[in-house]
Amino acid sequence: MSIATYEARPNTPLVYYWGKLDEELFLPTRSSFSVTIEGINYPLKVKTTVDATKDYSRDEIFIYGEKGLTKPNEDVENEIRRQLAILKHYAETPKGVRVVSYSTFPMGAGLAGSAAEAASLALAFFDAVQYNPSERILNQAVRQLSGSGTRSLYGGFVKWDKGESSEDSIAKQIFDENYWPDFRILVAVVEEGKKKVPSRLGMKTTVQTCPPELYKFFCDVSEIHINEMIESIKNRDLKRLGELYELENQIFRTVCLYSKPSLDYYSPATHRVFEMVKELRDYDIDVYAGTQAGPNVNLLTDVRNLERVRSKLESQLYVKRLYVCKPGPGPKKIDDHLI
Repeated sequence: MSIATYEARPNTPLVYYWGKLDEELFLPTRSSFSVTIEGINYPLKVKTTVDATKDYSRDEIFIYGEKGLTKPNEDVENEIRRQLAILKHYAETPKGVRVVSYSTFPMGAGLAGSAAEAASLALAFFDAVQYNPSERILNQAVRQLSGSGTRSLYGGFVKWDKGESSEDSIAKQIFDENYWPDFRILVAVVEEGKKKVPSRLGMKTTVQTCPPELYKFFCDVSEIHINEMIESIKNRDLKRLGELYELENQIFRTVCLYSKPSLDYYSPATHRVFEMVKELRDYDIDVYAGTQAGPNVNLLTDVRNLERVRSKLESQLYVKRLYVCKPGPGPKKIDDHLI
């Protein structure tokens, strides 16, 4: 047994994961597609240390922050204990461990922090207990911690295949982080608190209450959008990728709004960012916008247009923070332990 630390990065969905066929195995209702992001002006990553060197009678869980090591709130602690139980099942060990996690960005605000947390926790745990899973088993385990976490196991542009069972519902890298060096992703944070409805509850609500024909269309169109996005990225065609992203975002928003109760994750500032994007395009500035399940806005652009988009966003009082990102690498093991 040993101590291990891994860091992982969040991913920005381009084709959304929103709904499960199986709540326990986290089997999705549709395939999804994303880009793993690396902060340029601010680090965006989650670091997790797992210590299995001592005989812990019970898992000890801590969050590292400005005040040093602190206990997480009850909901977070219960979720990490759930995740540890799954990882122990795969590793076939009852071993108690100490977990310390640190995030450079707010969790629960729609920035896919849970994906990075799940990827870093699984890798650190398996390393610490000296269990070496196959890539397929690692995918399955991380998927049960956080569905989108499978996409944070890889850098660059990643597809999570819906599959037909737990065996083949896995993620795979399509293009690495160096394929499109001029591609940029900006995250305009307009609200820093937790989103109105957690993603897990929101997607369950949509699956159960969205009009069946609408939700079926949402599920069926995912492979079409992914294939067309892959082609646009292959050609480094920002305009086509952006158009597909905005179309996918509109359909995603529609299924949320037609859920009962209606899931409106936007704030007034969200709408203002979208209006600003349309104004920029009127001046031939290539930029495209969408959201995750939250009010903050993701923008796609390139190096040529970056500074004009960035300066416009930074001049808006309703944009509280702006992350400038590029396609980022997958997780890595580091020696800078949090314990």
